[in-house]
Amino acid sequence: MSAPPIVSGLSPAALIPYILAAATAWLFWTRVVPRQLRGLQVAFETGNKRYEVHQITASTQDARELLSSRGFQELRPISLRLLAPYSCFSNS
Repeated sequence: MSAPPIVSGLSPAALIPYILAAATAWLFWTRVVPRQLRGLQVAFETGNKRYEVHQITASTQDARELLSSRGFQELRPISLRLLAPYSCFSNS
């Protein structure tokens, strides 16, 4: 039995997946999510089979404003926060 190899350095090629993941997360957050939230509505039940409907966003600009509000700002870097603990471990 031999000992596992010890990684003594970090090559720039090892960072490529993390850069691509960050770019993909940014692109998804700035382009796809606002399009999906365009025309967002919420409904509250006011009676038996009666609902009061409110339109939250009408356009992608409204969705971007909603996403930039205080409650959503913590969700933006979540993909990078999830990847950070695993970036220390490399199987080179």
